[in-house]
Amino acid sequence: MRCRKASVAVRPLVGLLSIAAAAAACAQTDAPSGGGIRGFSQAEAPSGGGIRGFYVVPSLSTTLEITNNVNLSATDKQSDVILGVTPAIQLAGQSGRIRGSLNYALTASFSANSAESSSFYNMLQAQVNAEIIENRLFVDANASISQQYIDPFGTQSPNPSLNNPNRTEVSTVYVAPYTRGQIAGQVNYLGRAYYTYTSAGTSQASNSSNWGALLGFNSSTRWAKLGWGLDMSYREVDFTEGRSTFDWLNVASLNYAVTPALQVSLRANVETSNVVSFYSKTTTGWGGGLRWNPSPRTSLFLEYDQRIFGSSHLYSFDYRRPRSVWSVSSRQGLSTGQSSPGTGGPRTPFDLLFAQFATLEPDPIKREQLVNAFLQANGIKPNATLNTGYLPSQVQLQNTNEASVALLGIRSTLIFNVYQTTSTNLGPLSSPDNDYARGNEIAWLGFGATWSYRLTPRSSLSLNLNQQNTSQVQTNSDTTLWGAVGFWTYQVAERATLSASARYTVQSGTSQYNEAGLLGTLSLSF
Repeated sequence: MRCRKASVAVRPLVGLLSIAAAAAACAQTDAPSGGGIRGFSQAEAPSGGGIRGFYVVPSLSTTLEITNNVNLSATDKQSDVILGVTPAIQLAGQSGRIRGSLNYALTASFSANSAESSSFYNMLQAQVNAEIIENRLFVDANASISQQYIDPFGTQSPNPSLNNPNRTEVSTVYVAPYTRGQIAGQVNYLGRAYYTYTSAGTSQASNSSNWGALLGFNSSTRWAKLGWGLDMSYREVDFTEGRSTFDWLNVASLNYAVTPALQVSLRANVETSNVVSFYSKTTTGWGGGLRWNPSPRTSLFLEYDQRIFGSSHLYSFDYRRPRSVWSVSSRQGLSTGQSSPGTGGPRTPFDLLFAQFATLEPDPIKREQLVNAFLQANGIKPNATLNTGYLPSQVQLQNTNEASVALLGIRSTLIFNVYQTTSTNLGPLSSPDNDYARGNEIAWLGFGATWSYRLTPRSSLSLNLNQQNTSQVQTNSDTTLWGAVGFWTYQVAERATLSASARYTVQSGTSQYNEAGLLGTLSLSF
């Protein structure tokens, strides 16, 4: 039995709605600068004054769902009929020195068998950037609300309308003011402070706060191709069910432009931290990197550093063709589990198509609108993945390897990704019952495939397959979740869409169940 209140979203939602509304109301003439929104890089940010690409799309969806296992149980299977009502709003825009985007939905689910099983849950992705003082002072802010698991080996399901005591609604708010400029017209500087707070939404998981600051300087030398940098950063993370840790990192670097498209770097660092022990410890390390951008469609990024906890790296390769995008990446470093979709999450169809559509629409605000319209027209869910994250109670060393591809045909679209993530505790634990006790590490291995086919200009078919295995070495815990969903979508009118879908989900291992469901949805946009 569960009944979650919609008030979980109030504080982050009200703040982001206010800022986004300000973006629509302001009409200044200066072009914005600074940090990006929803994957918008500064280089992709639109220029020019006034409102550019602003749009608002309110919508209302009603879903009738039939399931044969509303309790997600192997021994207590009960059928149910669930009515879901989802008002939602999408908006994005730029007005003068403010730009932002917001995607919010509130779903109310009503059970035919038990009024106490009815529930409310939220989904929020919101970002905003404001230029407070022209070319000097900026503020980045974002907020998210998502559904995540409490126990990585407990009951898992991609459908939040079903009864699952292992699911919680997680809210995260991030604010970061920063300033940048030049000293004596020669040395560039950047100063940033930030604060992130994550509410787990339950006493069974840990809330966390993450705050810190960084200060960086860089400049060229009398040798035009050689430059230098000096970066100092401090971060402190506090978990309500764990301990507080800090990390102070100082890095000096030399950068050399072999060609305009190829840059290499060497780094040395001094780091003081208590991440790996109860007491602070100071170490020295080194690192290097390579960046190669032979064309606007191709990029290679290689970074490696020796840190107090071992090694960290970021290797990525992205290649875009007119009708395809290919991406391979490997990253290892410290993780707090605060960013949605949480630990072990792969790239989504929205992420891949946002990169693919860069050649069609360079303006990021208009591109987001274009991607959302494409996904809706082809019956593709923007965040189609089984993974909904997991909240740890300490900083971990996380390694994620992933490969993704999106192929766009005349009438068909294929999106595929495969990923592997391992998460390891770095220091002493506050509880012997912690998932990382006795040297444990948690590993996720999964894949996702989405295929869509346009039957007519108004209708489409799509199929989504996902599998994820979660394992723990020392305790032999192992859970595998597999799901398949088929969609038929028909555009009844310009602003009305009707869809029917069928799903089948199986979980085996430490937690077990199987569930099948039929859904019919009518969506109206205004």
